[in-house]
Amino acid sequence: MYSNLIILQQQSWTFDYKFDFIHSRMMTGSIRDWEKLINQGFENLTSGGWVQISDMDIPLRCDDNTMGSNIDEWGRSVVGSTAQMGLAVNSARSYKRQLIAVGFEDVQELVYNWPMNRWPKNPRMKELGTRKNENMRGDLSGLSVAIFTRVLGWIPEATELFLDEVKREMNDMNMHTYFAI
Repeated sequence: MYSNLIILQQQSWTFDYKFDFIHSRMMTGSIRDWEKLINQGFENLTSGGWVQISDMDIPLRCDDNTMGSNIDEWGRSVVGSTAQMGLAVNSARSYKRQLIAVGFEDVQELVYNWPMNRWPKNPRMKELGTRKNENMRGDLSGLSVAIFTRVLGWIPEATELFLDEVKREMNDMNMHTYFAI
């Protein structure tokens, strides 16, 4: 059998065997029909098999009203634009309900808050925030430019200037933002 297998959700699963474990990670915004994918997973698991879905929820969150206006606008724009494209970057909010609906039992949902930078006092969370910040700052243009230019109609230069402001806010340790993962 395959040790790693990438299955496109749009295709029918035609395996002549069933899986013990199916894992999906960071696919939010990439899958058009999560219900179909989850159902295919259910149908292709051995009895007692497991499905694990790990994803982040966009937009960023903040519990103390310190979120910057550019981060907030970026999140709202990404959520709205991807919805127009038939995708959802907040699909993680529905996974538990969808898993139960197709027949999975003992569904557990664990939500972790990953800080956007080094703002937490806890050393472990501070380190996690450092890593998340590095990843997001490096990935922000790749995640955003097509959405802002093709869906929202922004010009590339304005998009990059805006993303520079979003990155500035992502680095600001006075802004206590985090992703729910």
